[in-house]
Amino acid sequence: MSERERDEHSGVETTGHEWDGLKELDNPLPRWWLWIFYGCIAFSVIYWVLMPAWPGANGYTPGLLKQSDRANVVKELNALQAQRGRGEAML
Repeated sequence: MSERERDEHSGVETTGHEWDGLKELDNPLPRWWLWIFYGCIAFSVIYWVLMPAWPGANGYTPGLLKQSDRANVVKELNALQAQRGRGEAML
C-alpha cells in the first residue's frame, strides 16, 4: 500500500485528485457544519411524520397532526363568504 501524498504548503494529506495543478486536500468537514446537516436530516424526518406527505389513491396521508391546507382554505373561504353575505344584508 502506498503512502498518501502530503501537500507541501499545508502538510495536509491529499485525496490524489488533481486538476490544472491544484491538488484536493483531504480535510474533514467542520463540526458545526456536520451538526447542522444532521439536524436538517432529523427535522425532515420529524416533519415527514407530522405533516401530510405521501400521495395515495384517495388523497394524501394526513400525518400525525392531521394538518390539511385544503381544509384550512375551505374554512377561510366559508368564513369570508359568510362575512360578505352579512355585509351585503346590512346595506
